Amino acid sequence: MGNGSADNWVSRDHPGRARSAPADWVDLAPYTIPPTANPHFIAQGVCVLLDDSQIDLVGEDRSWYYRRAELVTAPAGAERVAQFGVNFDPAFERVDVHSIAVIRGGQRIEHTANAAFEVLRRERNMERLQFDGRLTVHFTIPDVRQGDVVETSYTLFGQRKSLLGKHGAFIGLEWGVGIVEVRLRQRTPKDRVVFERAFNHAPAGEQTEADGIIDRRWRMLERRGIRGEALTPPWTIQTAALQLSEWRDWADVAAAFTPLYDHEGPLPDEVEQEIARIEATEPTPEGRAAAVLRFAQSAVRYLAISMGEGGYTPRSLADVCSARYGDCKDKSKLFTQMAVRLGLDACPALVNTFDGYALDERLPSAQMFDHCVVRLAIGKKVYWLDATRQVQASPLDKVTQCYFGWALPMRAGVTALERMPDPNLPHLVEAYESVQLRAFDEPVRYEWKTIYRDARAEAIREQFAREGAVSVFQSYAEDVQRTWPKAQVVSQDILEDDVANNFFTVREVYDIHDAWTPAGPAAHNFATRDLAIAGSLAPLDPGIASTRSIWVNPANARAASKCGP
Repeated sequence: MGNGSADNWVSRDHPGRARSAPADWVDLAPYTIPPTANPHFIAQGVCVLLDDSQIDLVGEDRSWYYRRAELVTAPAGAERVAQFGVNFDPAFERVDVHSIAVIRGGQRIEHTANAAFEVLRRERNMERLQFDGRLTVHFTIPDVRQGDVVETSYTLFGQRKSLLGKHGAFIGLEWGVGIVEVRLRQRTPKDRVVFERAFNHAPAGEQTEADGIIDRRWRMLERRGIRGEALTPPWTIQTAALQLSEWRDWADVAAAFTPLYDHEGPLPDEVEQEIARIEATEPTPEGRAAAVLRFAQSAVRYLAISMGEGGYTPRSLADVCSARYGDCKDKSKLFTQMAVRLGLDACPALVNTFDGYALDERLPSAQMFDHCVVRLAIGKKVYWLDATRQVQASPLDKVTQCYFGWALPMRAGVTALERMPDPNLPHLVEAYESVQLRAFDEPVRYEWKTIYRDARAEAIREQFAREGAVSVFQSYAEDVQRTWPKAQVVSQDILEDDVANNFFTVREVYDIHDAWTPAGPAAHNFATRDLAIAGSLAPLDPGIASTRSIWVNPANARAASKCGP
């Protein structure tokens, strides 16, 4: 965390300027400030009057100007809009803050000149072992009152070099709250083609051309907030949006990023030794692939340092092996290079853990991916493997694979996305309950035997390895005791850990004292409890039709939580 005044927060590590005027190309067209806020556009004490984005691709660096105006309608809104902040990556971006103003009674009170900006580093995904190095320029605006309009503006410059200067963006034009006016503008040289795709009745752009520059503009007025339909797949776009992309096709993306996964010369000594061991002990392609997967998962722990180019570019294998940590890109590169040396057909593949099933409906763009896995082909069978998972000890045909819809393999000659197969409906859990009922003053003997398979078996096996059996079983007992406070453990055992078939069996036995509850003058009740399934079920929104269902793919759940940028 750092801080400083408007005059001294600029440095090599904190690039940017305060009190700078917007560039000449920026259109500062006025917006309407009503005497009272339209009640349909008030949310959390604020009415958003203007959301204005202007993108310029004419200069040497991409410039993204942003202006926002908010009318405060309640004290809670003043608390919120008084916090000004801009996120940026100092490795390739800089910020110029133009204006932080309060408009009150027709008078404009400008705070930028005297603002004491703070530069904060907030790693939002630190608990997930992901570090992106992004900074936040922050300022608390003084004296914001009900009835004020708070207007802020800044420009963000630059983008990653690995994107080869190609522009891409996914811009929402509607949100959960209504906005009185939304503006979007893009300036490009005439010879620079940016493709567009509109979603959910986004407005058509209006275009003008002058001096070899194309100026396109989109505008939306008085769109109320959108209440998204519940239980829709994450890749479903429910609001008006616009995708912009300078990438011609998926071949363009693959050609740009495939060379980043190449490796010249010998591999690190430790890796060479492991390759030799696998070659000597594993005669089959399946056995070799499984051994490489276990090595990539176990020898290199997961840690994503995604600062600057690290968000899109894997590190050298020498660095990965010396530090013994890496993210999805590093681990996939390690797996691929080892597999190729062992005669296997493997390559990294880029996927999207949230929007993957709709990638074929999006414009080609390098910015559409958030995870890297491995595509492995043995004969006619293709495997999709994730080296960021904890060690998958089962044979290759039993390990849980990835199911993310569409993938882009990183290899020469790739021209299109490849459809990843959908999983078969998984049989993940079997639960057997045995209840011995005795006299009312004696404990009830309750036994659970639970068999976990495939992805659930891997997750439970990992939990026991990570936390230890004593700790896991203690948490199980505490779960039972939340229902029956006087339950006592009789036995807790791992009956079988069948790695070859990838299932894991646990048995728990409890004596439950004071288990009976009165149900009348001469009756008592004892109700069983589902420990295996109930925790995975959530109540449906009452507004959703009872015929609606949701399909959950547990094989993807953990991978999505581990993916890096």
